Amino acid sequence: SIGESKISNLRFADDTTLIAASQEELVALLNILEQHSAAYGLGIIIIRPR
Repeated sequence: SIGESKISNLRFADDTTLIAASQEELVALLNILEQHSAAYGLGIIIIRPR
């Protein structure tokens, strides 16, 4: 959080990092991201940290 704003993602160029408190919240954020991206003809490539 920054002040009263909740930060759920960080973006730089064509990269996005989702931030969640639980796996369920992360899946929900990913679903939202996929829906919004598809609306603009964009796809998602998931890269898991090593």
